[in-house]
Amino acid sequence: MPNQPDTSAIIVAAGSASRMGRNKQLLEIDGVPVIARTLSAFQRCKDIAEIVVVAREQDREEFIRLAQKYGVSKLKA
Repeated sequence: MPNQPDTSAIIVAAGSASRMGRNKQLLEIDGVPVIARTLSAFQRCKDIAEIVVVAREQDREEFIRLAQKYGVSKLKA
């Protein structure tokens, strides 16, 4: 039986966005938010068991919604 992955990915996304005026993680590249692209990359990695996002409280629900929208099941809410 192959070993199960036990590595966590920690994404630090708790900036205040004071210089940009809006959260950079929610900016889109080709229609996909930056945070969704990051979450999806770790979702595809077979060596990652879970994804933890360090974020501001006001961004939490949006990040969870995006994870669900893009099929990211490894995110620990």
